Amino acid sequence: MDILPTTAVVALILFAGKESILEPYRRFRENKNQKLALDQLLSEEMKRNRIAALHYFSIIKSVIKMEESPNIKCRYLERGEAFLFIVDDEGAHARFPFPRFSLERYERYALELAKLDQSSYLKVSELYSSFFRMNEKMKELLYFIDRGKELFTPDEREFQIQMFEDYSNGEKRFSELLSSAYFALTNEDLEPWPKKVSGKNGTLPFYVMGSGMS
Repeated sequence: MDILPTTAVVALILFAGKESILEPYRRFRENKNQKLALDQLLSEEMKRNRIAALHYFSIIKSVIKMEESPNIKCRYLERGEAFLFIVDDEGAHARFPFPRFSLERYERYALELAKLDQSSYLKVSELYSSFFRMNEKMKELLYFIDRGKELFTPDEREFQIQMFEDYSNGEKRFSELLSSAYFALTNEDLEPWPKKVSGKNGTLPFYVMGSGMS
């Protein structure tokens, strides 16, 4: 039986020892690079959803105001995407795209994020649960605006408006969730949530500070 030279045995032992030391470092570096990539992908989606959230809360407040003032007209057109058009009693116009919150990147990468950073995952997961619920609430708003006067009794409409007011009251909590999740991924502060502004008679709520409104 051939016996390896002592130098070859030593070399094999040194190589195995080197690999056992370097392998954890390689895995750490790979995980770190993967985490950075996930952070960038998800934080970009969050910023797009931030603009959608501004539209969402503005539309809710506008629908509530529409109920309070009979001179406000509200309708939507379906041309690839839905829009809300509002004209108040002063002739001021506003147009809001009905937002859709993007969930694609989160659904694709959530499991990987959970493996790499459980703390960040919990915050991001809570935020995206809000995005999912807000998508569902937008369907309620569309139906209410399109068919509400035909199908709902005054009491039912009052109940729906109360629900929308409850949704609106969640704005501060949502902005906190968004900021917390974004910071967990990027270690940077997200652009501050904009201040609310109203028209002359408080009839058209909207936002300032580059909200992305058109």
